[in-house]
Amino acid sequence: MGVRMKFIHLSDVHLGIVPDKNKSWSQDRYQEIYDTFKIVIESAIDQKIDLILIAGDLFHGQPLLKELKEINYLFEKIAPVQVVIIAGNHDYVKDNSFYNSFKWSKNVHFILNDQIECVEIPELNTNIYGMSYHSREIKFPIYDDVIPANRNRINILLGHGGDVNHIIVDENKFIENGFDYSAFGHIHKGYINRAKHFAYSGSLEPTDKNDYGEKGYIIGNIDFKSKKLDLDFVPCAQRQYVTLKINCNNSVTNHALVEKIVDKISEFGSNHIYKVVLTGARHESMEFEVENSLKDFNICEIIDETHIDYDYGKLLTQNDGTIVGQVIQKLQGIDDAAMFYAVNALLRTKR
Repeated sequence: MGVRMKFIHLSDVHLGIVPDKNKSWSQDRYQEIYDTFKIVIESAIDQKIDLILIAGDLFHGQPLLKELKEINYLFEKIAPVQVVIIAGNHDYVKDNSFYNSFKWSKNVHFILNDQIECVEIPELNTNIYGMSYHSREIKFPIYDDVIPANRNRINILLGHGGDVNHIIVDENKFIENGFDYSAFGHIHKGYINRAKHFAYSGSLEPTDKNDYGEKGYIIGNIDFKSKKLDLDFVPCAQRQYVTLKINCNNSVTNHALVEKIVDKISEFGSNHIYKVVLTGARHESMEFEVENSLKDFNICEIIDETHIDYDYGKLLTQNDGTIVGQVIQKLQGIDDAAMFYAVNALLRTKR
């Protein structure tokens, strides 16, 4: 045993999920999520890792027996690296769950209990406290009053939660209660509070179109004597969800718009998955229809937030004496936004 204990903290892998169902890349994402997890686990030997902490939602739902066998094989291959796992709200332990009877490799510690229990790893002078979800929701702040029994050991709290339906988390409490590190899951965006020895690792890979930003895991180490903690975030996702905002004007055509979008995608990389948001103005004769021209790119959604760039002088001449003309005369230069919405609504009713 060295002077420091080195660990990987990960969570929210969601093995088995098929993101963006019915999109051309959805099955690729299913496999990529598994592949990324496999790469991280297998890296433990080269990185000289002592401990892997998995803070819930390893699976997206109830794991099949064959899935547990495949994952256990990965863990068995990295022995003597120790692995501690809890179930989260997605892969919670049902009465008929295979979690209940599965026989893990000797280096794997699955905390099956729905109440806090302690996993002791004497060879690492480390105790890990945690519990598994047995239902989709837990509204009681179960972690708040957990206090380590042996302060001479490295004490880690392994948790999953952070909202009103999934164990409200007060990160200030855990270091006060005596934990040297609190390793959490459930929130997919990574977050590290070094002062409080607290972190969400975030998900390894993005799992839906609202899952923005870099994804990865935390690598850390704790000094056995001083309990000094070092934490670093390690990006590992094969793709990201990226929002592209494309500003339009009244001269933009569909062909021009496609070129703008393709140019932007080439800047970020064609492997990523894109939400395209159209902003600005368009000519009143133009309707943007670009989906078919972009079908070879990973675009999950196109949102049109453009507005029509009306020629109000021309409209006033054409609608002199009508309600449209009256609205323009009353609001022009006073409240342009109200004028646009009123004129737009009136013109649409005339079509």
